[in-house]
Amino acid sequence: DAVATLITSGGHALIDMRDTTLSPRQIAQLAQGSAGLVLLGGHGVVPSLAVDCLPPALRDTLPRRAQDADDYLVWSDDPYGDVDGVGLASLPVSRIPDAGDGALLLAALGERPPRRTKRFGLRNIHRPFADHIFESLSGSVAMRTSEPAAPADLDHAMLDADHVYLMLHGIRPDLSVFHGERLVSDAGRAFIPAMTAANIPERFGGTVFSGCCYGAASIA
Repeated sequence: DAVATLITSGGHALIDMRDTTLSPRQIAQLAQGSAGLVLLGGHGVVPSLAVDCLPPALRDTLPRRAQDADDYLVWSDDPYGDVDGVGLASLPVSRIPDAGDGALLLAALGERPPRRTKRFGLRNIHRPFADHIFESLSGSVAMRTSEPAAPADLDHAMLDADHVYLMLHGIRPDLSVFHGERLVSDAGRAFIPAMTAANIPERFGGTVFSGCCYGAASIA
């Protein structure tokens, strides 16, 4: 009730998924003309949707069991912002997870924009393109790479930043660790831990962009 009151008193429209059978596109059309759409809750509250990355004609040319663990399907929130049904979000869509804790959701909604300018970045050593992206963020701290950076090198104060940019590997089934790489030979690489859940500050009010496989699965 407190969350609903906070949203509506701020002049925002609220769609209660318990009381509607609207399709994702119908929800997008209701949000048309707004600045964007925010999904409240994890996947158990507002499910993500499977999006086929392959056009039907291309999929028909593949073997019955193509060599892709996800069968070229991506779980995405974009359909909730697809106003015209073309398969791309017309509106920006974001999600605030609840983790089954109403107090956490209320705290996230009440968070104020940061007033300081501080950044943190950590990338796989084989992803140098991330340096250029990181430099577009305000701040003077340099991008870290893994290797050599390791979880023991990171403290809470470093990650307590306005903007955090991670370009690492997420590997099932343990999503509490993001990995970098070590070059073990000209032909081979080895994954090494770069950051763990223990590195995350107890309270955090910044924005994180995570270019990591399963990087959003931690909200489940």
